[in-house]
Amino acid sequence: MLRRFIPLLLVLLCAPSSVSASPVKASRFDVRVGHVFDLYYLLRKHATADANPTASQIAGLVEAIDATRQLQTDFGGRFSPVWGLLDEYLAKCRNTSEVIRSFERLPETTNFRGKDYPVRTNALRLARAMNGVEAQFLKIIWPDHQAAIARAAGEFSQTLKPKEKECFAYIGKHLNLNAAPDMSLPVYLVAEAPYPGGFTYFLDGGERLVVIDVSRNKGTLLFEALLHEAIHALDGVGSRTPATEMGRSGSILMEVRERLQKAGVPARDVQDAAHLFVFVQAAATVRQVLAPQHKSYGEVAEVYTRLPRVAAIVPLWDKYLDGKLSRADALQQIVQEVVTKTKEKPAGL
Repeated sequence: MLRRFIPLLLVLLCAPSSVSASPVKASRFDVRVGHVFDLYYLLRKHATADANPTASQIAGLVEAIDATRQLQTDFGGRFSPVWGLLDEYLAKCRNTSEVIRSFERLPETTNFRGKDYPVRTNALRLARAMNGVEAQFLKIIWPDHQAAIARAAGEFSQTLKPKEKECFAYIGKHLNLNAAPDMSLPVYLVAEAPYPGGFTYFLDGGERLVVIDVSRNKGTLLFEALLHEAIHALDGVGSRTPATEMGRSGSILMEVRERLQKAGVPARDVQDAAHLFVFVQAAATVRQVLAPQHKSYGEVAEVYTRLPRVAAIVPLWDKYLDGKLSRADALQQIVQEVVTKTKEKPAGL
């Protein structure tokens, strides 16, 4: 059966043979840096694109990209929850030799919602291809990637980490999502990853694993990305589970899902609406606690304009956060607006 998946005080950067430095207990974010994850996510990025500019630099990288593309086909796309199985196994590996040994223990197939997906054969093909390019990757690509990741980790350490408690308090207050006292969220920083550049996986035993692309999330967008994924982790909903099926009871996100579902809003729009709350709240937290001039990812990446059926959430929730509208009124108006918009034309973007 498929395991349960859902798509920082600065720690010392790992040596090439290690996965991560020891986490710092004071932070809820456990930042991890390692070349294995970085190489893997670089391949996943190239597997989603027609052009592979990096491939010409390293002999054998084309084979590694092709192996990743085959897995993408096997798994059903870049957003397939089956990727989380590989991420969990990779998290235990310090180098690609260990990846081969780890992937040898993968199940031959895994079942998700009644469908079997092939895993081990082509995952091992990928692991062996990664092993074949590891030395060149460490020499040619990893130094620049490592430097970019170090800069991002330093920005976290200087800005978000000191006000981390305030950020979680602000999120908890407005979304009824409160972090457990012992919550530690492993965050793998990578230099390049496929769109959208942030992923949260739910693992066996209730653990989470987050991956952030530092090239897509520069400056204050890095802080928004970290808080965005933290909200997913706290809420209990990520890429694996439909928003209408799971969520933290009592949270604003769960309340919105339930109210929209009861009103007959299509499941896709319910999911988009709940996700838009995450975008708006994470961005607002950065502006309120860390950087007043922060421009949200929703604006920069035009997420809001691409979700017109639920876009009313953005100004209405901002009005609530600014104290211009009560939470009850904001939620009531949001539900009314979304219900109206979703009756105008068929669902789907």
